Amino acid sequence: MSEAGDQGAMRIVITRLVGLACALWWLPVNAQATNTYQWEQVDQCRIIAKRLERLRCFDQLFDTPVALKGQSHEPDKPKVWMLAYPQSGAENDLAPVLNESDSGEDAWVTLSALPQGEVDSPVLVMSCMDEISRVQLALPKPLIDARISVSVAQGQREYWRSDDEGVVFSSAQGLPAIELMKRMAQQRKVTLRSNSETVDGLQFDTVALQAALSPLRQRCRW
Repeated sequence: MSEAGDQGAMRIVITRLVGLACALWWLPVNAQATNTYQWEQVDQCRIIAKRLERLRCFDQLFDTPVALKGQSHEPDKPKVWMLAYPQSGAENDLAPVLNESDSGEDAWVTLSALPQGEVDSPVLVMSCMDEISRVQLALPKPLIDARISVSVAQGQREYWRSDDEGVVFSSAQGLPAIELMKRMAQQRKVTLRSNSETVDGLQFDTVALQAALSPLRQRCRW
């Protein structure tokens, strides 16, 4: 190869090396700018007061995948919600419905609220699972409240806590849940009183609740 050819080839190599060095220098600078912008966006999401809106802000910021149109959201719902609203498509039964797990170790009773004009009514779920007694309220639509106060069968007001989705509210488990079930079973109709407009005034037909709770009493020994 001639001397002129060697010099031309050398210039090409040097040009490429300079370009590569510039690209490597730009990457950390650009990444740092991106990270700074993202942290500013995170701070903006954190100051949002409403829980569901705050979650949506984080989802948009970090590109959390969302369900496609027409895709069912039910698999993302809590287990208790799935028990309250089975996928059979059958209408809600206003009488207590007893269910058992395949192993027979767990049992739960679902009780739909008396209709108030909505297609799906809230559902009380009373259960003995893993030998722990629970009383929970499943809602067809989420609430943004982290907890609500609830009074059952003219009892004292208690705070029921929300799950992450806002569609299930749970009373204290164990002995408080057992006492709550006993009190409801002594009534023919139970009305919930709450600081939540969605929950306040919900009524349940509890005429047959005493008998339906028998498997729960046996499993959780009360």
